[in-house]
Amino acid sequence: MKNSNYTYWFVAVFAIFLLIATHFFASVFLVNNRLDSQKVGIGFLEVRENIQFELIPNNNNFNIIVFAFKNPGLANKSDYTFSLSKGDDLLRQINFSGDNVGDPADVKLQFDPIPNSLGNSYTIKIIPKDFERPILINCDSGGTPSYRTYYRTLNKNTVLSEAVREWKTNFAEGKLFFIVWVGLLAAVLYYGSRKNEK
Repeated sequence: MKNSNYTYWFVAVFAIFLLIATHFFASVFLVNNRLDSQKVGIGFLEVRENIQFELIPNNNNFNIIVFAFKNPGLANKSDYTFSLSKGDDLLRQINFSGDNVGDPADVKLQFDPIPNSLGNSYTIKIIPKDFERPILINCDSGGTPSYRTYYRTLNKNTVLSEAVREWKTNFAEGKLFFIVWVGLLAAVLYYGSRKNEK
């Protein structure tokens, strides 16, 4: 009975370790685009004029921005232009249409990475063509669109150090949750081992 109990604990601990290691490996080596920043909105506003705001990435190789849209009844099928500029220089431009917008839908706009984007201010514009059947975009209380930005990870050593730092930060900020989680896990494993003994 003791041997089977040891085997149970070994398999359980090894499975947990394997799960954590797999998640860590995937986040470092398989994920090419990592979250850079996120702005949360509180509601949707109609896009009846050009939208323009400033954005400062927290990392180099900024390459994706995601907006939350609504296209009521999927009625709007007109063209839109997304542009990203620095000063007077147009760096990136993407055309999309109402056909790409659901009710609601996250619209991902991906472009070639901007190498030295860290700390630089960029002007984001969304230019509509149809004002009769406007789509809606999620915004904050000041009318600035909510968004998620991502950056391309090129140096895996840097990503590894960032991942370790992120885990340390998460542990420091959520010690109570971690303690409770480990306690519950230990209780479940102990109950399982006791049942296995019977």
